[in-house]
Amino acid sequence: METNNKKIGRPKDPKAWSVRRCKACGVKFEARRCYTKRGQMKYCSYTCGYPNSGSRNGRWKGGVRIDNGYIKIYSPNHPLKDSTKYVMKHRLVMEKKLGRYLKRQEVVHHKNHVKTDNKISNLMLFTNHSKHMKVCRKKA
Repeated sequence: METNNKKIGRPKDPKAWSVRRCKACGVKFEARRCYTKRGQMKYCSYTCGYPNSGSRNGRWKGGVRIDNGYIKIYSPNHPLKDSTKYVMKHRLVMEKKLGRYLKRQEVVHHKNHVKTDNKISNLMLFTNHSKHMKVCRKKA
């Protein structure tokens, strides 16, 4: 019985790749020949292929959305952004007051339990979730 022992990580076949020029920005990039023959791979990146994404889209609402009752702000360069590049507004307000980024385990609590009331006088910072829950259980 023969086994097919293909080497993992072997160098790519130069005949299978071609150099293309992006239709949007003119940058040269490599693409597989099988895709270029079918008319695919015209753009070097997602942003060149879909120019109406993000703030260039006609349905853009300024980078503000409400998720599970909390206000989220579009912040693509924030170190603790979620997968959609948004950060909770109450965390941003607390960071601005402290002058530093919050740690991942730190919790910002709304004193009046209104998720959209992000005034600094209504926010309270806890070092972790367990300390936050001790305070919330006492009040309830």
